[in-house]
Amino acid sequence: MLDGRGIEINHIGYAENRNPFAIKNMNYSLLTTGMVYDLISRKVIYPGPIAPPKSLVPKTKKDSKK
Repeated sequence: MLDGRGIEINHIGYAENRNPFAIKNMNYSLLTTGMVYDLISRKVIYPGPIAPPKSLVPKTKKDSKK
């Protein structure tokens, strides 16, 4: 989720052809599966499970030897 309410500097409108641009005070939240984010209060209201489901955890070589 991106929250741009606090942006102080924004040069993205002037960037051309993948040139660098500046944004200052952009807040973001990286949400994972199961998290619930309230768009009105702009807060996570449920953090989701502590660990991802086993179906989403990549198998390692060690796991395949079992």
